[in-house]
Amino acid sequence: MAGMDRMLFKAAEALQDKSFDSVVLAYRGETRLLMDGSYFHEIGATRQTQNPVYTMRTMQENLSNPDGTPAFEQWSGGWLSVLGKQLEDHNEFHRRWWVRLSMGYIG
Repeated sequence: MAGMDRMLFKAAEALQDKSFDSVVLAYRGETRLLMDGSYFHEIGATRQTQNPVYTMRTMQENLSNPDGTPAFEQWSGGWLSVLGKQLEDHNEFHRRWWVRLSMGYIG
């Protein structure tokens, strides 16, 4: 999963001079999730200075399902609880984006 994060962050950095309304996260041609375009730009613009673990655990809050509904919650509460939920969301993000389909699961 870290490799996919790294590739996503590198793509955002390479495309930081472009403007997007949204970025489609697809797998094998099927739209799985959408990322807000301004957030994609932020990832690219701050890649060299932002802690990648921070980006990794907070980016799910900026994702939506293909129908436009939020894909993940924005957590609040104690830092340890929030961190745990964000890391769970990060794992689920990868499962929804590419892991399930690469393993032959549908949905």
